[in-house]
Amino acid sequence: HGPVEFWLLPFLKPGDVRRFFPDEEIGDDYSAALRAVLGACAIDQGKRNVVLSHQLVTAYGTAPDRADDEIKLGGMDNVDVSVYDAFDYVALGHVHRPQRVGRDTVRYSGSPLKYSFSEARYGKSVALVELREKKSGDEVGECVSFELIPLVPLHDVREIRGTLADVLAMGAESDYLHITLSDEHPQLDAMAKIHEVFPNAMMLDYNNVTVLIDRPQTQLTADPDSMDTLDLFSAFYESQVGNSLDDEQRAFSRKLIAKVEDSAAKGPDGQEEGAQ
Repeated sequence: HGPVEFWLLPFLKPGDVRRFFPDEEIGDDYSAALRAVLGACAIDQGKRNVVLSHQLVTAYGTAPDRADDEIKLGGMDNVDVSVYDAFDYVALGHVHRPQRVGRDTVRYSGSPLKYSFSEARYGKSVALVELREKKSGDEVGECVSFELIPLVPLHDVREIRGTLADVLAMGAESDYLHITLSDEHPQLDAMAKIHEVFPNAMMLDYNNVTVLIDRPQTQLTADPDSMDTLDLFSAFYESQVGNSLDDEQRAFSRKLIAKVEDSAAKGPDGQEEGAQ
C-alpha cells in the first residue's frame, strides 16, 4: 500500500532541545520540547507514519500504569499524548506494562517478562500491528489494526498468601513467588520448608507483621501495681498481638511464670532467701 515513514526518536530532555530552538518557549517542559522537534519534521500526512518514542506519555493528565520500581517522584518528565497527533501509530517504550495511551494506536509494548512482584497482576503481550491502505480523507490511525498476542513465560511471577500449612498444601511448582503467610506467629524454618515445595520462592513475609508495626500503643486502664505477673504479661501480649491469650497459652504462661518466680526466690545457690 505504498511507503511507510518510520520516525525514530531518542529519549529527549528539554535541555537537549532548547539550544536548537532558541526562539521557542521550551523551558523545562518535555511536551514543548517534543513539539518543537516534531514541528520541524516534514511529515507527509498522505503517507503512513509510525513513530518510535521512548518517553513517559500521559493522556488527559493521567500517567500510564507503571510498576512500583518505575514510579519516579514528580511528573515533570511527562509528555502529553497530543504531541503525537500526526502519527498513525505510536510505538512507545519506557513502561513495563503493555497498554494504550489515549487512543488505541498509541501503545506501550511493555517488557516481555515481569521484572518485579509489583507486576504480578499484569499480563504480557506482543502487539502485532498491521498497516492497511491509507486513503485520502482517512483519519490519523484509521489505516492501523493490531492484535495482542499473549506472552506466557516458562516461570511466571506470582503472589500467594495463606497459612504455612495451606501454602505447602498447594503443591510443588516452579513459578517465582512472593509468599505472604497469615499465621498468627512466625513459623520455624518457614522459608526452608517452602523451598522444598517451591524452589523459586523469592520473598517471604507475614501480613500480621504490618499489623504489629502499625498498632497504636494503648495505656493500661488498671493500676499495674495491683496486677499480678500473669495479668501484666496478658495485657502486654494483647497490646502487641491484638488478641488475648487463649486458655492453652494462659496455662503455659502461668506455669512458666511460677517456675521463674520460684527460681528467683531460691536465689543463685538454690537456698530460700525470700528474694524481693
